[in-house]
This record gives sequence, C-alpha cells and structure tokens, in this order.
Amino acid sequence: MNSKPELKKEFSKPLAFWHWSNLLAIALILLTVLMVKTIFNGRANAPAVIAALEKKGVLIDTEQARAVTKIYSKQLWDWHVYFGYALTALLLFRIVLEFYQSEDSKLLKRFKQAKSYLKNAGTEIKEAQHILVVKLTYFVFYATLVLMISTGLFIKFSSDYPKLKPIKEFLKEVHNVGMYVILAFIVAHLAGLWLHERKKEKLGKV
Repeated sequence: MNSKPELKKEFSKPLAFWHWSNLLAIALILLTVLMVKTIFNGRANAPAVIAALEKKGVLIDTEQARAVTKIYSKQLWDWHVYFGYALTALLLFRIVLEFYQSEDSKLLKRFKQAKSYLKNAGTEIKEAQHILVVKLTYFVFYATLVLMISTGLFIKFSSDYPKLKPIKEFLKEVHNVGMYVILAFIVAHLAGLWLHERKKEKLGKV
C-alpha cells in the first residue's frame, strides 16, 4: 500500500513567504471591497453627508452627496487595484517556484499521490477520499485565483474601450463570484487546520 500523503506539510522558506504574502494580499483586497460596500457606500452614506452639510448651512442634493462619498470609494478602489497587482506578482512567483520545488512538494505530484493512495486505501477509504478532496480544493483555489486575476486585469484595462463594456459587465459578475469562492476556501482552510490540530491533540492524549 502506498504511504499516506500528508495533509499538513512544512513549507520551504520561499513557499512560506508566498503563502503568508498571498494571504495578506487577499485579505487587503477583500477589506477594500468590504469598506466600499459598507463604511464608504455612497448610496448609504449620502443622507449623512447631506445632514452634516445642512448643519453648516450648505444645501446639496443626493447626487452631489454621492459625488463626495465617491472621492473616498475611488481611493479604496485604487488600492484594490494595487493589491490586485501585488496578487498577480505573487501568482507569477508561485508558478515559477513550482519548478524549483522538490519533487515530493510539487502540487501535481501530491495530487497524484493522493489519487494513488485512494486506489489502494483498503479499509482507510474514507480518509483517502478526504485527502483527495483536500488536494482538489487546492486546484480549485489556484484556478479561481487565476480567474480572479485575469478578470480583474481585463476589467481594469478595458475601461477605455466602450465596445468591450458588455464583456466587462459579465466578467465583473464572474469576478464577484470568484471573490466568494476565495473567501469560502480561506474559511474552510482555517477550519480544516483547526480540526487537524484538534485531532492531533486528542491522539497525543491517548
């Protein structure tokens, strides 16, 4: 029987750098979206801007109030783009890094090990299925990351081409869905790590 693939493996230093930098970039990207949708939401904050200016003796309408709030949301979207560029650079770094990883640490190799382990798992079939699903989620994550970055770059650089607007609007929806997939992966990943550590602690007490 093939040896069981590890679910949690020590990162090489370059991979650890990518892992934490990637997490930071994604967290900052998601933070900018959250802030634009809540604290700096033009539609929601327009009444507060109107009320504040009325106290100063300045009367403006809703559209003018939204124009004020858009100053800050525009800055946040600019930061969103900058963090997106950083994420793009990190993805390219990860692709190059894959060629320099040890054979056992390469993503495709570990996936093949998980498939092979499942075929010969015997009584450990459920555990083998779980390991393979975990490996598959990494492929989904990377595929979604590529999709998010490519659609984000298209949205950014297609602004000067009006004919591309229908495609741009469609890709915005794809980009938004991808964000939720990435968020779901992060939550599932953290939950999986927590459960893994709990399991190790219980086995250590036996």
